[in-house]
Amino acid sequence: MSLMKYYFLFLIGSVSPTKASELHDKLTKITNAYIEQDMFQGNVLVAIDQQVVAFVSSAKLPQSARFEIGSIAKQFTTALMYLLKEKRLVDFNQPISGYIKEFSDYPVGSVTIQELLEHRSGLPRDFVTLAERDITRDLTSLQRLKRLKHISVSQTKTKRYSNAGFALLSLVIEAVAQKPFAQVLESKITKPLALSDTGVISRQNLRSLVQGTNRLNDQLVILPSAPQNYAIGHGAMYSSVFDLYQWQRALIKGEIVSKKSFAQMIEHNHGLFKYSYNWPSNKGANGRAITHGGSNEGFVANVSTYLNHELIVVILSNEKPAYVSALYNQLANAVLGMDEPLPYENLLKQFTQQVISKEMSNALAVFRAAQSAQRWDLPSAVQLNQSGYLYLTHGRLAEAEALFSFLTQVYPDYKNGWDSYAEALTANNKPKEAKKIRTQYLH
Repeated sequence: MSLMKYYFLFLIGSVSPTKASELHDKLTKITNAYIEQDMFQGNVLVAIDQQVVAFVSSAKLPQSARFEIGSIAKQFTTALMYLLKEKRLVDFNQPISGYIKEFSDYPVGSVTIQELLEHRSGLPRDFVTLAERDITRDLTSLQRLKRLKHISVSQTKTKRYSNAGFALLSLVIEAVAQKPFAQVLESKITKPLALSDTGVISRQNLRSLVQGTNRLNDQLVILPSAPQNYAIGHGAMYSSVFDLYQWQRALIKGEIVSKKSFAQMIEHNHGLFKYSYNWPSNKGANGRAITHGGSNEGFVANVSTYLNHELIVVILSNEKPAYVSALYNQLANAVLGMDEPLPYENLLKQFTQQVISKEMSNALAVFRAAQSAQRWDLPSAVQLNQSGYLYLTHGRLAEAEALFSFLTQVYPDYKNGWDSYAEALTANNKPKEAKKIRTQYLH
């Protein structure tokens, strides 16, 4: 295996030269270890005390390189909704039929903005299936509206992650602003903040984007860039590590939505996920953090902000699957003073090879052993889900089905895993088994 080239820059602001040098050594070593194990490819930016202290690239890409960011787009959609709320143009507790009259006589019209933001709307995860993506890449707003008008709505309003919900929010934004989502985003966020490398993916900007790749075992598949109009509101955006860093700073400083609105976003997990960090081994560093990940056909992304330490970590990978969650955690921990062992093997790759080679029992045994040993590099449910989707996307249905089966056995409480398993069964012409999964685990 050839080691990818990388380069590393650091700027010294409020961080002392000694500290900057120490971070340089730590972060270079960590990133290099992930590259060596085929666990990451892309750009990384780390900032502390409002200064960029590290920029790492696996392929000599600039800080301005444009990557697809997947569900991180939900942060921008959420911010636009809060801007409308601040101007009293929307009420989060009102049903969306009050803004989109075409929904008045349909169940979806009774769903509120608050329910959509909190993923408690009763909506399914998606309104476009994997098989329909190619024929829905150029959907107009009217076509998206017609599709969403007929979407099923469960009476059970338990929390269930829904891309369809944020697609609906984008239509609310368009209806209130009387402009396409891309234009609202530009006029209210990207232009005021000078985020010149952030926007909605379109046929006009495809050539400016980094190409995504999929790794199927040892085969690297280069994917063509394509529009994703079906994902407007919950995906279909690109950005750079530097723009996302600037975006996080703007949120914290109240430069777009007010600080009160940002506090509400954190409190209710609107467009982000909050958690606490407190490790005795990292010199007592503790506080609150906010994070959001994203995944697209050939990309994995994450932006995390450790509020009490003014620490921002942005990771954009153009290879899928990738150990993005493990990498951002380890980089942040290194900055906060917590030393962790470097990765020495790719467990995700190992499990995938065993499962698709029909060695399910071996894969389960190795996973349980790693879990008992509390291996920090144990693949997450999200990573396993992404791995399964790679095979599903490339039409390798039996292997995808096996990978999702493995996922549901090792992470039985991960609802998205059961949803993905049912989708694979449906694609593999097993509708009865898929229905049983949905009835038993998703209702």
